[in-house]
Amino acid sequence: MFQLIVGVTAVALFSALTLAGIFYSGEAFTRARERAQAQAAEKGDVRIQTTIPSPLAIGDGRWVVTDSY
Repeated sequence: MFQLIVGVTAVALFSALTLAGIFYSGEAFTRARERAQAQAAEKGDVRIQTTIPSPLAIGDGRWVVTDSY
């Protein structure tokens, strides 16, 4: 019975940490990207956005947008 309690607790903790990591890492990535774009705009760096068709069905449009210099 003790092993069952420890196992369930471990799975619940792992699930909670995984979901929190997914949520907060996405937010951190978005903020970091916005800061980088703002700094690039201040410096006058020109970014050219290229669109590459993807063989993977990502979303409705099947497009992957990448930034290149």
